[in-house]
Amino acid sequence: MKRGLLIFSFSFLLVSVSASTVSAKNLPQKLPVKRGPASFTQGFKILSKKCQFHAEPKRTSKEVFQVEAGRKIWFTAVDSQWLIAKTKNEALKVYLPSSCVN
Repeated sequence: MKRGLLIFSFSFLLVSVSASTVSAKNLPQKLPVKRGPASFTQGFKILSKKCQFHAEPKRTSKEVFQVEAGRKIWFTAVDSQWLIAKTKNEALKVYLPSSCVN
């Protein structure tokens, strides 16, 4: 009696394993999605031209200071048009148009 039960449970296990592998192949495959480049979130950027840093993310806001081209600065993205940088000791947050960096 025990021997018959063992054979039955073993054969049931084989059938269930083979059925699961067959059904995985029959699932519809997702079409490949073409992905664009990932958007910038934060990191070092090099200024491509002499740019003015602003107090707020608006072109009409007060200009805080200017930085020469070629300077490497750590930025965090605000949106697709503006980047934010912090001055030494994080005393001041300043904004830069994203068109100024490479």
